[in-house]
Amino acid sequence: ILGIGGLSFSFAFKAGVFNIGIPGQMMFSGLMVLIISKAINDTGVMLPTGLGPILMLIIAIAFGAIIATITSLLKVYLKVNDVVSAILLNWIILFSVRLIVYKFYNPDPNQVFSQSIDIPSQFQLVAPNIGGWLPTLIIFIVLILGIFAICKYTTYGHKVIAVGANSDASAFAGYNVRAIKISTMAISGGLAGVMAMVLYTAGQSPSIPLTFEYDALPTQGLNGIAIGLIAMNNPLAIVPVAFIMGLFTSSSVFLQISPAFSQLIMGLIILGAAMFVILLTIILDYELRKLFMVHK
Repeated sequence: ILGIGGLSFSFAFKAGVFNIGIPGQMMFSGLMVLIISKAINDTGVMLPTGLGPILMLIIAIAFGAIIATITSLLKVYLKVNDVVSAILLNWIILFSVRLIVYKFYNPDPNQVFSQSIDIPSQFQLVAPNIGGWLPTLIIFIVLILGIFAICKYTTYGHKVIAVGANSDASAFAGYNVRAIKISTMAISGGLAGVMAMVLYTAGQSPSIPLTFEYDALPTQGLNGIAIGLIAMNNPLAIVPVAFIMGLFTSSSVFLQISPAFSQLIMGLIILGAAMFVILLTIILDYELRKLFMVHK
């Protein structure tokens, strides 16, 4: 789950777009999966085995892409800061999802709820007699290899990287910078939709976790941003980084330590990675300046 989040952020960042709206995109995708699957299930329709999760996965990708495209359109055509608009959209979606779930998909209307009703079993991303970990792992591997191939071997991937490196030079080269940024953001949102499908249907509780006790966005989306930055937007590097971050996230229960301590360790790792990148940039800039002065 964390790896898919890191992949979602990294792909957008390759085009110079900072997708901090991953939590909102995945929440909205999860809500639409819940609404549509519940509506189909209530009609009594039983889909062939495996078709339900595929259908919901397509729906999650589509709505994640739609929400991400809204932010991108505001950025490209109205010059609205994408970080600000994405953060505001995150909170709008959080409170909207919470209200809709409370009114229509609350398992117990007589008390404050902590999660929605379950997503119907025929739409859950779960392999028979195995669980949700195997489909999740397969999806993650396919996405990693797919994004790596796009960035490494396709013309579109070359354009994405070129726009991220220098959008003005890319425009002079004849690239449609606006279209590339919008499409890149849409793909990033689609990956956030995949993340929602995995998180909300392949886990132990196939529902959308929500609470009125405090206002908080899904941490999986925010951790995905950190993973993408630590991996320096390399799809293959996301695999070990996500694995290490996942260990710190889940190990506190088994080691019987405070979750806050594992979060502290994660924070120190992120801080160390950021300091390393900053230091590397300073050293590289210094070496280039020295080389330039020698030749001059």
